[in-house]
Amino acid sequence: DDASTLCGSDGNDYEDVCEMRNINCRKEDHVTVKFSGRCETRQPYCDCGTLCPMTIEPVCGSDGRTYINECFLKERACARNDDVIVQFSGECSSDYTNTAHCTCPQHCPAVYRPVCGSDGLTYDSECHLKLFACNKNLNLLVNREGVCRQCENGACTCTFACPNERKEEVCGDNGKTYPNECFMNKSSCKGNVDVRLAYHGKCKPKDGYNAQKMCVCHFNCPLYKNLICGSDNKTYDNECELKEASCKTQKPISVKYQGSCAGCSASFTHYDYFHLSC
Repeated sequence: DDASTLCGSDGNDYEDVCEMRNINCRKEDHVTVKFSGRCETRQPYCDCGTLCPMTIEPVCGSDGRTYINECFLKERACARNDDVIVQFSGECSSDYTNTAHCTCPQHCPAVYRPVCGSDGLTYDSECHLKLFACNKNLNLLVNREGVCRQCENGACTCTFACPNERKEEVCGDNGKTYPNECFMNKSSCKGNVDVRLAYHGKCKPKDGYNAQKMCVCHFNCPLYKNLICGSDNKTYDNECELKEASCKTQKPISVKYQGSCAGCSASFTHYDYFHLSC
């Protein structure tokens, strides 16, 4: 009876759960139910029957369309088998030709986390770099965290005017404490060493061989998008972003496949909104 037939994780058909358990017991195996029905007749297809909430949280898709929320975008992408992703939160804007174009943010948070851009200029933070690139319609990337090294006649010139009154102690990844991040960058430049921020506050004293080691994740990931789906079922802009997330969470995350996790794939995996059914 095909109605009760089950396809096992070993690729074999079983008449029912009882037969599968019987085989497991006799062979000391751990076969589980993959799906109902015969193995050879099952063909995957995309099931886009998810009911999306009517929450108004508009997003702009990479197709230039505005969707009520991200769920509606994914539902339409699934139904049309399109690789549409969220371009940014909020409604898409269009000019008189009805062509979608980017809307740049108005301002960045007042934080000082300098980055060196691919244009050789130092920006107060990655957000400031992106804001400048958006306003000027430039393709700028972050070359490295920290200030750019400005060299004259082959010798690095470190011009820093660090405020002495601002004491926000930070710990460098070299184990030294600095009055603030500016002094750390100044010391890094003068010593021609790549000192980076480990954490805010004084460095914890090391107790001989009992000193605890701490993972410091330094990734200068490019800004281009080459979407990949991680083994944690999350979509990352590129493989570098995935490795950075794996380092920061201290969890092994590998590349599952190329493309957004929201898309359909010939594997039996559950996604945030859609799953592959057979």
